[in-house]
Amino acid sequence: MATLQSIISEAKDNNNFIYRGCAFEKYDLVPTLARKLKQDVSFDQYNIYSEVVKKAAERGYSEVGMDGLANGLSQHYGLSTSYLDWSYSVYVALYFAFTSYIKQFVDENILDQHIDLRKMNCLRYEFNKHKYCIYRLNKTLYDELKNQYPKLPLIVYDTDHKNERMKSQQGLLSSIDSTKVNDKAKIQSSQIKILADWLQFNNPGDSLKQFGNKYSWNNETILEKITFELPQKIEIIYKNV
Repeated sequence: MATLQSIISEAKDNNNFIYRGCAFEKYDLVPTLARKLKQDVSFDQYNIYSEVVKKAAERGYSEVGMDGLANGLSQHYGLSTSYLDWSYSVYVALYFAFTSYIKQFVDENILDQHIDLRKMNCLRYEFNKHKYCIYRLNKTLYDELKNQYPKLPLIVYDTDHKNERMKSQQGLLSSIDSTKVNDKAKIQSSQIKILADWLQFNNPGDSLKQFGNKYSWNNETILEKITFELPQKIEIIYKNV
């Protein structure tokens, strides 16, 4: 398991990667909208649902005079979309991973509850056991892959910077072009698996290779999932409790 220090240190030494932080190690590269729909929903139906969400969001943002494209704004403000958000900054990705879990932890275990010292130490112990994950995608290598195979189903692009809050997050979005996926592709499959399956089917001699939580292409890591913890120091003091 990686440490937070090693993740940040490696990010400083390599400018090729973009990052996606997740509050739980089990999270895969599956958009929120896909996770909420039934498993047998086709990509055609998925596109219809996605377009409904997009049109409704566009009307809402227009009514309040908010700048920026609907896709990025919806992702930023927590709507269920067919996109995944990434950042050029490892710090931004880690921030969203931490704050998402901390909010859930506080809501479930602390908010509106009486917390004495003994319970606080128990809660801290539970908090320390929690595992996050961060995905890092080699954007330079992905761009090479995309140039070589223009019909690649995975799309990664920068968000627009009309909205200042989104600009400060150095954001990108990834999505699946449903017109280019294989017939057997499922909406709830990881985006990297959809990409790997497409390459295996269309170019089996040049496909992605998986080793545990890493995918490589041309003998370089194109995507890696890293699990880590954020431990706090525990001071167990039961005196007079």
